[in-house]
Amino acid sequence: MQYSVKGITFSKEDLLTVKLKDIRVDSVSPCHLFAFFKDRPILMLRAGDYVEKEFIDKYRGRGVESFHSLDIANPDNGHKYKLLFNQIDRSVNERQKRQAKDELVKVFAQDYWKKSDKSFLSFVSACFDEFYNLPEEVITELQTSSVTLYSRALLTSSICAMNCIIHSILDLSFIRDLYNASFLMDYGLVSGGDFNYLMSQACEKERNLPGSGLKFLEERTDALKESNAFFNHPIVSAQMAQKFKDSFTNPEVIEHIRFHHEKIDGSGFPGGLSYASLSDSETLLMFGDNMTPFEEHIFKRGDGAVIVKEAFSKLEELCKNSTLPIQSSLGLWAQAMDWACTVETLDESEVA
Repeated sequence: MQYSVKGITFSKEDLLTVKLKDIRVDSVSPCHLFAFFKDRPILMLRAGDYVEKEFIDKYRGRGVESFHSLDIANPDNGHKYKLLFNQIDRSVNERQKRQAKDELVKVFAQDYWKKSDKSFLSFVSACFDEFYNLPEEVITELQTSSVTLYSRALLTSSICAMNCIIHSILDLSFIRDLYNASFLMDYGLVSGGDFNYLMSQACEKERNLPGSGLKFLEERTDALKESNAFFNHPIVSAQMAQKFKDSFTNPEVIEHIRFHHEKIDGSGFPGGLSYASLSDSETLLMFGDNMTPFEEHIFKRGDGAVIVKEAFSKLEELCKNSTLPIQSSLGLWAQAMDWACTVETLDESEVA
């Protein structure tokens, strides 16, 4: 019998039983979790949702011992990326770092550029475990306020981390800082109210045609609040991120948040800065921001190629006629992925 629950389709045979004591807390869930009530499945937690200790304690207190799980992320794949991050970190010289970087690029391309049945959640989970360094209140507030912004933060942060690797930025402390800056770059959109449908529309228009989102809001007579919030959210997000500056090794990276809507010709916002006014590192956040749709993402098997390769192709097409200052990232990604697809990937025993 096939079930469909909130966009997730499965049969009972697809499910496994997972004990509450085996569910990792303070992590992103690698699976969808269900309970059954009179043979009707109820979604308890989505794959990619943050697992709070309170969630486990709540159901343990009710006498629940296990849930049914629909596995999405393969733990072995996530472990593989953690090993590769660790390999970069423990390299004793630049040559070793570059070799570890090349291997990570090859594995990433194998998983998400070539046709694959793997979920991007494996990489997302590894990045979260390796790089997330903010207080729990940040991720819980995002998850509670907007599932769209929450799932998008997971995706953009992971893509930004990989963008550092592609650019041969191999200092894990800097990657960690940029990951967390990306996580916070739209944090200002949930301040002072809900991230509503109108704002979501404007954000997606802006992503698909830079400049159109702000124009869409400014032309409406009922969207003054949303227009102001949208225009100012890079500044507001950066100001809010300053509260967590102790979580950053390089707190100056927080300032990058202010620039993620600027454009080459100075027509971006809120500062109206031109490309000549921005450093290369200040454009790194823009790549993930423009790759990822403003929509709730439901992780599933095989979604990696859609999130990475298909989204990259759309962004490449968009940038032919736009003034986004991410041409350098686009070129480096294309070269790296094309190269990685022509070489053999080391097996997992060699990676370890």
